[in-house]
Formats: sequence, C-alpha cells, structure tokens
Amino acid sequence: MGMGAHGVTQPCPPARPLTAVMLMLMAMTVVVTMSMAVAVIVMRADRGVHDVQHALINALPHIDKYQGGAVAN
Repeated sequence: MGMGAHGVTQPCPPARPLTAVMLMLMAMTVVVTMSMAVAVIVMRADRGVHDVQHALINALPHIDKYQGGAVAN
C-alpha cells in the first residue's frame, strides 16, 4: 500500500506477471538460438577438419612417391 495525496492510502498497482513471462520467453529464445548457432558452427568446423585429414591421408602416398623421385635425381 502506498500513500497518495492528503494521506489517502492508495492500493498498490497489480503485479505484471505477463511481463515476467514475456521476459523469460525472450531469454529462453535467445539462449536456444545461440546454442543452435554454436552447434551448427561446431558441426561445420568438425566436418572441415575431417575433410582436411582425409585429404592429407590421401595425399601422403603421392607425396612420398614424388619425393622419392626428387631425391633420386
């Protein structure tokens, strides 16, 4: 209860539960969106790392063959 003009007691304004719910929903939406973005970035980076590893593994026999020929000359 708050005091109004001339000492008349005024009722407190009603609580705004809708505002709290909206803030919570917005916060949860931001957290979920950011988590999904991080997951996508990690998955794409992981895929790229594996592609590079496979390229290196596939290239090693050819590199060894040409290096052997270069050393022999």
